[in-house]
Amino acid sequence: KPHLLQTIANCGNDTTATGQLFDGLAYAAMGQKLRVLDAKTGVLTDEFALGDQIVQGMSQSGNRLYLTVFDNPTNQAALRYLDITATGLVASSSVAIPGLATPHALGEPVVADGYAWFTAGDRVVTVEVIHNFVVKSDLTLPQTVVNDVQLNGSGLGIASGLVGQQGGATGSAIVLQANDAT
Repeated sequence: KPHLLQTIANCGNDTTATGQLFDGLAYAAMGQKLRVLDAKTGVLTDEFALGDQIVQGMSQSGNRLYLTVFDNPTNQAALRYLDITATGLVASSSVAIPGLATPHALGEPVVADGYAWFTAGDRVVTVEVIHNFVVKSDLTLPQTVVNDVQLNGSGLGIASGLVGQQGGATGSAIVLQANDAT
């Protein structure tokens, strides 16, 4: 039966937006920083400053953390990744996600087969993350608010959200052909 081991209090007024657990470490996005904590003891082992960016979503694949972020000064959304190394987190690359009506609405990135998929309001965005780190596709789903996207490697994906006009929107599962992200 699961039981609570501990609660690690955050210093300051920032909320903990999202987190990942990998290789005995907990990665917690708190305001404009990413804090790395020993998962068993709660001891802070590293902290990575994000400047004016606030994490909206985070996922881990291999030795990389993928972050969807909102940049306050530019009012711009971006996907960035950090390498997880023996000496700490290292900023590696990022790409701006242009044209979002609500740049704060980025979802958790899902990384599969060399692409990061994530939701952005009424869109599902894919970014090639192996070589160029560029936006490969931007699928707009009319009259839709997409909350989450999941893939399992079968060539199909599923997104959850609302479909329809304001006031008459219906909670829906949206099936996507996902075997070719280009």
